[in-house]
Amino acid sequence: MAALVKASQSEAKTPDVDQALRALKHRDGRAAERLFRVAAAKKEVEGRRAIWEAAEPYRPLGALAFLRDTEGALAAYRKATQLDPSRGEREQAHARWAQSLRPESSGWPADKKNKKKRPLA
Repeated sequence: MAALVKASQSEAKTPDVDQALRALKHRDGRAAERLFRVAAAKKEVEGRRAIWEAAEPYRPLGALAFLRDTEGALAAYRKATQLDPSRGEREQAHARWAQSLRPESSGWPADKKNKKKRPLA
């Protein structure tokens, strides 16, 4: 019951939660349960969309970083994969490809002896 009281006082109430709380006031538990489930499902979809949107900038960042910093490209692709595992295979393939193109001990884009990075322009 404490959760119901807290939900009724929350500033983050959605119209679905409001409707469910009204159903509870009218002693319609089944309708309230259905409406709470609808509200939860909508928020889950919003959450997945937000995570996908957070992953999206890391993809071009990885491509851009590859121009001068393959380790940075790898980190960006890994972050995108961490946030959005549904596209993980492709991101990891990009990361492996970026690493395979890195010439060893050439100074480009960065090697362990020489930490200089090639400028973007």
